[in-house]
Amino acid sequence: MAISLETLVLLATVSGYGDVDTVHMWDDNYVMPTWAEREVHMWTNAVRIDPSAFEEEYQQASTPCSYDDFSQVNSQPEHPLWFNTGLGQDSKYHSIDLERIQAKPSIHSTDGTTFTNRIGSYYGYEAGEIVTDQYSSGWQMVFDFMCSDNDRSYIMHEGWWETGVGIIGNYLTQDFGEGEPTTDSRIAVGIHSPELPTEEVYLYADWYDSQPPEELYAVLDGQHLPMSLLWGSEEQGVYQVQTTTTNASDNTCHEYWFYWKTADGDEGAFPEEGSYLFGQDCPEADLMWRSGHLGVPGEEVINTKSGDLMEDIVLLGCASLPGRPATWPVVPLVLVMAAQLARSRRPHGLPSPEETRQPPRAGRS
Repeated sequence: MAISLETLVLLATVSGYGDVDTVHMWDDNYVMPTWAEREVHMWTNAVRIDPSAFEEEYQQASTPCSYDDFSQVNSQPEHPLWFNTGLGQDSKYHSIDLERIQAKPSIHSTDGTTFTNRIGSYYGYEAGEIVTDQYSSGWQMVFDFMCSDNDRSYIMHEGWWETGVGIIGNYLTQDFGEGEPTTDSRIAVGIHSPELPTEEVYLYADWYDSQPPEELYAVLDGQHLPMSLLWGSEEQGVYQVQTTTTNASDNTCHEYWFYWKTADGDEGAFPEEGSYLFGQDCPEADLMWRSGHLGVPGEEVINTKSGDLMEDIVLLGCASLPGRPATWPVVPLVLVMAAQLARSRRPHGLPSPEETRQPPRAGRS
């Protein structure tokens, strides 16, 4: 099957890491990544970072299992995975292909194109794939995968550095790859939960660096909320903040992004160029996304390409990072230079693919 260039045209051609795009496939437009796809990504990184932390969740899988049953290789903490646009496109394309004729889950296309040939149109590194037609939620799917010996070997494989998720109907395709992430973001994925909060909302972001974050905030409706470690270690963990949104039960639209700063002084935003949305009356309801970063309600929107600084951040009463007070002086947002962000690099000096064990050679269905 030859995939035409027209099929692969991205309608949003300029974006930063973590931003939401629209991709044109099968004569329609699709959002990438959706909230549901980011949920799968977040839970994937959570179990990789701290596989021993989820015994209760493993017991709630469709086929329950125990962490004690995992092999030594699959029970070791691993680095998180970064989103890759090519893997995101491929997984979306494959889920659309299967769903449109309600095909049996397979790593091969419905016209007979092999997994290797299909993914080679999108991605140039060693890759693997999981496919299911039983999608119900990201939480359920990841723990179902972890209770399958074959799928768990894909989730926990140390050679992967990138992932992409495509969900259409009840079809879920998740791709994994050994390519080098092209961002310096210490956050691989961030998300709010539940998808449609009525009052209480949780904000999650993972972290990966040689040192704990100097500062890590979720910025919700312009207010900086310091995040605390939930799973994993301070250097390789998932951080969380829990808060209550005002007017969440009415039609208010809320927006958020994440600010990070390393002990060495590097800092940045996730998503790099915009903000995620949630609520009942958002103007960008299809994308649940808008360009720009809001610092404080009523203040000018921060343009991450212009170098404008944050001012007068107000903190809510919530948990702080270990050893830090609940409130502290405002720190301006100094933006990472575009040239630095564009560098293709393996994050923070970790082993190259050649130094890790070889992955499985084909996907799992």
